[in-house]
This record gives sequence, C-alpha cells and structure tokens, in this order.
Amino acid sequence: MNKSNNKGFTLVELLVTLGIAGIVITLIFNFLIINLKTFNQSSDEIALQEESQRIMNKIIEIGMESTKVKIDKQNGVEKIIFINKEEEKSYEEKFTLSENVLKYNGEQIGKNIKYITITPVSNEKGIKIKIGLEKNKAKLDLENQFLLRNK
Repeated sequence: MNKSNNKGFTLVELLVTLGIAGIVITLIFNFLIINLKTFNQSSDEIALQEESQRIMNKIIEIGMESTKVKIDKQNGVEKIIFINKEEEKSYEEKFTLSENVLKYNGEQIGKNIKYITITPVSNEKGIKIKIGLEKNKAKLDLENQFLLRNK
C-alpha cells in the first residue's frame, strides 16, 4: 500500500499568501500615513487658532485702555504702540513684530505670524486688527475690531 501523507503548504501557496499579505500591509500603512498627515495638519490649525486668539486678546486688552495708536515700521520691524495718557502721566505699550515673532514690551507672546495690520475705524476712535499666521501648511487669518475706551 502506497499511502502518501503530504502535510504542509506548497511553494505556490506560500508565495500567493505572501503576496496578498504584502498588499494588505501596504494598504494599512498608506491608511495610517494619510491619517498621521491629517492629524498633524489639524494639530497645526488648532495651535494657530489658540495662538491667534491669545494674541488678539492681549492686543485688545491693552488697546481698549489706550487713547492713541501709533504704527512704526523700520528695517522690516513693525511696532504697534498703544499710548495711554492719563491725567499727569503718559505711557506706551509696544508690540513688536520681527521675523514672524510678536513681542509685547520685549516678551515673546506669539510666533508663526506672517502679518499684522491695524487700520483706524469710527473716526479713529477704534481700530481694526488683522492677523495672519502660518505654520507648516496650515494658515489662519483672524480679524477683529474694537473701540478705544479712553479716546
């Protein structure tokens, strides 16, 4: 009696299995890479939103108490100066934008800033602020306006 006991897989079966597994693994890695890029893009957008809101709040907080706004641009450095004249004293609050970094009286309060524009509104009793930020491929533009309380 000639009984053959062939247990195991043939070479063709192993090659087909490896090919299918390779295709499935490639699809899974592509899916993960796309999701990672989307996550990083979303994280950058959220970071820009938080940063822009923090910057805008600081500018509005200082600006509302001011009596005058002055903009000074020299050698690529833009300065936004809020002047507050009280009864006998006058003081200035300075925001400086240089190399995409915004500083308030010398202390860094924001980065990734492409531009800040300030324009007067309501017969110069208020200002309109536009801030543009960019981080990697994420971009954000924020706009707000307020009245100077002490004008």
